[in-house]
Amino acid sequence: MSGTVWVAGGYSDLNNLPNALNKHERSAVHYESQIALKTFGSTRIDLLIDKQKQLSIDIHNENVKENREILKKLICATCFLIRQELAFRGDNENKESLNRGNYIELLKYTAKFDEKLAHHLQSSSVFSGISNKIQNDLIEAVGTVVVNNIKEEIAKAPFIAIEVDESTDISNTAQCSTVFRYVLDSEIKEAFIGFDKLKDRTATSVTECIFNNLHKYTCAEKLVAQTYDGAMVMASNLNGVQAKVREKAPSALFTHCYAHKLNLVLSQSAKFIPECTGLFKTIDALASFFSHSTKQTQFLDEIVQKRIPKAAPTRWTSNSKQIQTILQYHGDLCKLFDSINSNPLLWDPETLVRSNGFYAWLTKDSTYFLLMVYNEIFIKTDTLYNILQTKIIDIPYCIERINETIHSLEDLRLYFDDIHEKFEEYCKENDLTESKSRSKRPIKEERARIFDLILVDILKHMEARYSDFKNLQFISLVDGNKFQKLACQIDQEAIESLERNYGNFFDVIRLKADLAGIYNAQVFRDKSFKDLLVFIFQIGLEQTFPEAVKLLQLILTIPATTVSVERSFSALKRIKSFTRNRMSNERLSSLALISIEKERFTQMEQSPTANFYEKDATEVFKGCVILDCYELKSIESGQIVGDIYASELETLDHLHFSTIEVDRVMYSTLPPEVSNQFLHFADIQGGPSTEKVSMGIARGVTMVRNREIQLTDQARVFSKMVAEYTLGRANVQESTSGTPELVDNVHIRNTDKV
Repeated sequence: MSGTVWVAGGYSDLNNLPNALNKHERSAVHYESQIALKTFGSTRIDLLIDKQKQLSIDIHNENVKENREILKKLICATCFLIRQELAFRGDNENKESLNRGNYIELLKYTAKFDEKLAHHLQSSSVFSGISNKIQNDLIEAVGTVVVNNIKEEIAKAPFIAIEVDESTDISNTAQCSTVFRYVLDSEIKEAFIGFDKLKDRTATSVTECIFNNLHKYTCAEKLVAQTYDGAMVMASNLNGVQAKVREKAPSALFTHCYAHKLNLVLSQSAKFIPECTGLFKTIDALASFFSHSTKQTQFLDEIVQKRIPKAAPTRWTSNSKQIQTILQYHGDLCKLFDSINSNPLLWDPETLVRSNGFYAWLTKDSTYFLLMVYNEIFIKTDTLYNILQTKIIDIPYCIERINETIHSLEDLRLYFDDIHEKFEEYCKENDLTESKSRSKRPIKEERARIFDLILVDILKHMEARYSDFKNLQFISLVDGNKFQKLACQIDQEAIESLERNYGNFFDVIRLKADLAGIYNAQVFRDKSFKDLLVFIFQIGLEQTFPEAVKLLQLILTIPATTVSVERSFSALKRIKSFTRNRMSNERLSSLALISIEKERFTQMEQSPTANFYEKDATEVFKGCVILDCYELKSIESGQIVGDIYASELETLDHLHFSTIEVDRVMYSTLPPEVSNQFLHFADIQGGPSTEKVSMGIARGVTMVRNREIQLTDQARVFSKMVAEYTLGRANVQESTSGTPELVDNVHIRNTDKV
């Protein structure tokens, strides 16, 4: 029996009907008919109609991919200029200009090898990506991605410490630099937060800046330490920044920068000994003698072939370099001044007078003796200074190195005879003039007295400056070198020190139990603080000793220096230069953040799991009107489903509409509340016009933003669509009642963003 007989011609062989029915029930035609019958009516007509809509969305999504590639190239250009600390803008960015700025010129150069980018730059009329506001948005977006990464790490860190300092930029604006220090698992991290413009340089203003940053990163309750230089406004116990911070965060222990302390030790000790004061003043005058005249500088290059460095008042390592240079080229300098004195006709009178003085000073044996003494001292202190200038360094290691330096200076007092012997040999070889002793003592005893006086004075200042170690007595609880001794009896004074300073962060009873377990295990002994923490994480015992791990993280969080903050001012001078002195503080902070956090930025950029460019694109979309860069994933009645979209018109408070152009408008049946609340404002009668619909949408947006009307669920759907189209973010037709209709190609020409 064929399918056509059954449905069209009928069936007359009733005797064989049962067999025919059985045969038909097993046929393919019967199965297909049953399936069609059962599924009839389950497929909605509107979904069939949506096939055309789905096709248009597929085309849109292809455009999205191309637009995101363009955006990625813009972000790459932005990142390159930021990383290299280059200016973005040009003096004249008109099309006729030969130099339109590094950003535009870099894009033009890249476009020579990229047809899609070249086509975009030439043909784009709505968004080209080269305006100054778009540049600012791209810079801010990249900076925000880095900030979010820092926020994620800080949220995981148990403790936070701050390093703060202030400086004046090229535009004579006080800039406050802030660095957060924290420990993430077993890794010490320091993150530059940004530059903040200070109202004034008072302690109140700096404190306000500090807590603004702490609240921005939601970590004020984690603050355990603060480190500044020794300026009165920062370090005062009464009304200084450290005192005001401790009023709100009592656990924020203050540490005076150890590198700054060392500088004070050396500078202050030299002021109390007349011979030393005269030495360093003469050295400064010697450096100035050559730097103030090109003729004298050229003569120095010819004879000595080495320039004498200038001393920086805040860095005594520069004095060390001066002394080392003079010692190394002492004979050549004597020849230089002797040559000047021997040719009076070639030099002016002032130069001759100063040259005679410097020659007499250099040829005195007392001068060379003091140079040798301070050279020996600086060999010890420079080693410590270089350690303190390390970016990521823990305070226990600094304390250990400081104590070693003090012991080495004490030992140096025993080597006077060796130093004096070398001194006498040099004097004989170079015929240095013997100084007359002002005292009745023999000349060697007088030199020994001065030698001992210099060292004693430096040691006295070091012990006074670094006497605050008692506040950090709890550090000894996890000192690997003391575990064998502590296994017999725990240091109760150290426990009390911890409870006094950070008792609210610890379960002391559990901490004692953790420490007892660590003290008795041989594998933990003789390890440094950082190595011990790393080892615990490597073997997976961080959950076994939670309080001990927390104590190690606390100790490693406390900063010893403000080195990272001081280095940020170097970046400030490079970025905000004389030719770039009008940039806003927000732009400056974003540029400096990426420049200083270059290592973090590079890791994020290269990490396959970081989605760096996707995050950047998201931040750009939040802040500006841009390309059709949203890819729709599904279609539902009355919804726009995308990666990111403006969920309500209330999110558009930052936009100001002045001209909206509607290229083409299509209508279908709209819910009454939608037409009443939006299109009615255009006073539509007898069919809409482009101008009236433009006015209606703009007026509807304004009224919703001002809360003059309340949106129903259906109206909210329509508001989402208006938001999408008004922002220029999606060229996709939208449905509010189950059928495809509404608006196509809406662009904003004048807003505060484009």
